[in-house]
Amino acid sequence: MATDVATELALVLDYQFGDRVLSLAHSMPVYVVSSPKNMAAVNAVWDDLSGRDGFLVTFGATGFQANHAEADAIVAEQLEYIESVHGFEGGERPYTRLRIYGVGNTPAIQAVLADYGFIKVNDTDYGVLAER
Repeated sequence: MATDVATELALVLDYQFGDRVLSLAHSMPVYVVSSPKNMAAVNAVWDDLSGRDGFLVTFGATGFQANHAEADAIVAEQLEYIESVHGFEGGERPYTRLRIYGVGNTPAIQAVLADYGFIKVNDTDYGVLAER
């Protein structure tokens, strides 16, 4: 498998997202809020992709604990980490599109995204698509 460069990344705040993580993880890095259903899917991603050359550098899934109740605070906290790994300053392969599952396009979400250079924020059927 070639190590394609992902310019898109997913941040999942839906605690019931489950098996949908696997299909996303084939095309982009996925950061998913921890829940029993989601963590089972993260483990399935590792089982499925671990034998494929290059997946750890480009694609895969990572679970995280939500340390806040508000969606904008969770997004802000996760973007701080994501930027250190995948952003223009922290990563060799900076992402330019961010899919956020399980949130609405609120002024608070827009403000957080603007802090990270996302100038175009659109509603989608799954949440929000932000682009720089």
